Amino acid sequence: MKHLHLMKCEKFVPAVIETINDAFPEGEHHFLVFEGGADKTYPANVTQLSSKNLKQLIATVKHAKKADRVYFHGLFVHILVVLFSFMTGVLSKSVWILWGNDLYAYNERKRSIAKRCYEYFRRRLIKNISTIATSMDGEFALARQWYQTQARHYKGFTYPSVTVKPDSIAVTTNPSPNNARVRILVGNSATAVNNHAEVLLRIKEQVQFDFEVVCPLNYGDSAYGDEVESLGLTLFGDRFTALRKMLPLDEYNGLLASIDVAIFDMNRQQAMGNIIQLLAMGKVVCMREGTSSYNHLTQLGIKIYSKEHIFSSPLLPDVEENVAIVRTEYSQAQLLKNLNGLFSDE
Repeated sequence: MKHLHLMKCEKFVPAVIETINDAFPEGEHHFLVFEGGADKTYPANVTQLSSKNLKQLIATVKHAKKADRVYFHGLFVHILVVLFSFMTGVLSKSVWILWGNDLYAYNERKRSIAKRCYEYFRRRLIKNISTIATSMDGEFALARQWYQTQARHYKGFTYPSVTVKPDSIAVTTNPSPNNARVRILVGNSATAVNNHAEVLLRIKEQVQFDFEVVCPLNYGDSAYGDEVESLGLTLFGDRFTALRKMLPLDEYNGLLASIDVAIFDMNRQQAMGNIIQLLAMGKVVCMREGTSSYNHLTQLGIKIYSKEHIFSSPLLPDVEENVAIVRTEYSQAQLLKNLNGLFSDE
């Protein structure tokens, strides 16, 4: 086995597997997907496993020892982090494909005894892993600062979730002539890092144009989502929509196409898939300055705005120049180039 991929079943995983299977020779890649559920259907080179099954964990370790390279798609299967933290031989040929929140778990390391203990194993693994794959210079710098790792940086996005497909992503101009109300998207999930309450209150107090608000709350913390929905309805009434159910991709892209301004007020990298698609559609995107994702995008020449700028202006800025940049930097061709470099260790 040449390439072994260790991953937890998440919504982005099937597309990753499909992309790799379509673009690279049959038999070179095998995927071990944990907590996949019986309702998932995968290709023949995918094995679904349980992190609670001892025999399957032993088999995983054996596969990893035999593989030429091992890829950790995020650090989300805790028992794998514990097991492989002691296996420096495997780590010396391994890649951590960094998602974002698996890095920022560092900020929660002191919140409980269990988290303190788990952080010990995370630290061992990250410190000894060979390569960290992320397009964000800032996140790689944080990994080196927090974990004193000597890992090399493979720079480039490796997931199709942030890839722009021009045939399915149209540039749209909003608001339409028949509806001058501006549609504002706030956040991407029912998680507190989106800073919903502050953003919604500031929209209520400061926005100078006619607007309506859309909040995706269809995954994350359901109880938190209830709180945000209640606040939004209190502040805006029928001008507020909470998205509580997952939509098919084409419907969700249709929703994004109807948005004029998107506000992502996280203090760390998150929602890059949404951000890239919105930029490719010619939408105004607001992010918190100083985050790794903000720095990365602005270094590419993309215009990103602060929420304060949008709130204080009666007119939306022109972001047409963003479209060409994003569609080049996040193209399917660039994704395949990045994956080829990662797998060939260039």
